[in-house]
Amino acid sequence: MDAQSLARSDSDSPSTQPQIFGLETPMVSAGTIEHVVAETDLMKVSVKIYAEGGENFLHSHLKEDHFFVVLDGKASFKDPHGAEVVLSTYQGIMLPRGCYYMFTNVGEKPLVLLRASATSVRPRVKDSRKWWEGVVDTRPSTRGKEAIVPSQYFAEGSNLK
Repeated sequence: MDAQSLARSDSDSPSTQPQIFGLETPMVSAGTIEHVVAETDLMKVSVKIYAEGGENFLHSHLKEDHFFVVLDGKASFKDPHGAEVVLSTYQGIMLPRGCYYMFTNVGEKPLVLLRASATSVRPRVKDSRKWWEGVVDTRPSTRGKEAIVPSQYFAEGSNLK
């Protein structure tokens, strides 16, 4: 069975059609990139690459459960009480809504994460982030300022054309 025949369905509704995707994502030498590979009204799947840093402020998402799987590199996840777990390639963490966390790239190369999130709120909540008490987000906006490495990709060749 190929991707085209899989996409056929008895329903004409686009929301019931499967989405076939690859994980090919431009590599960055600085900053962060998020490449959304599939999305519905209740769920989103993306590849996130952090050349350095991470989500360095304690926060939670009030209306979405989500998980991260390390595809390459190493990440240190911490909770509000200082508990830490370091995850390596093919290890993951599930973060139920309301769970406070932060993470940092602690490897020698860019951290590549698969992130999936789901919500029961329609339409899907774009960002229901809540900061830990006393935490202020002081990060400068880096959207559109990432240093994309020309012709270098994570999972090169995985995109379906």
